[in-house]
Amino acid sequence: MRTTTSPRLPLRPARATIRLDAPLRRDRRAAAAWALAHGRPLDLDALTVLLAVVEESARIEQRPADRWTPNTVLNLLFGAAVEWCRRQSVELPASMGESLYTYLRFLHDRQRFGDGSAPITELCTTTIELAGLTGDGRIRHRSPTFRTTPGTLAGSRAAHPGGSNLRQLRI
Repeated sequence: MRTTTSPRLPLRPARATIRLDAPLRRDRRAAAAWALAHGRPLDLDALTVLLAVVEESARIEQRPADRWTPNTVLNLLFGAAVEWCRRQSVELPASMGESLYTYLRFLHDRQRFGDGSAPITELCTTTIELAGLTGDGRIRHRSPTFRTTPGTLAGSRAAHPGGSNLRQLRI
């Protein structure tokens, strides 16, 4: 018996899909300008997801959206953002951790942490550890890995159809 599954719809980028309200759009613009001025990486799709998820989580949990704790960071990176993107049919940006680190630095620079927030060093350390970032909050660049055809060795002449020793990079 043959079964078919319905094709999955392609996931959309957050900025093209999600409409933030005016205060969150201003916050996104200010954070992007700050990141550019300070040479910090910031993905606008990741920031859009972060802002939407923080706002929704604060409303659901009935807490101030400007209260940041290590648990907030954990929940954002491994729970709320993933679930929110799934519900919205939005692609989860790969640079969530790096963008969160930059956004936390922006909030600290603008003195926008609310009462009950953890110190910035604790928030940044938590983000670095959970997202696997470098000490300055950037994505770790991995050396390319090599893909081989089953039964062949990477780099051998047999691994490439043309017989050369070229390797296929998985990027």
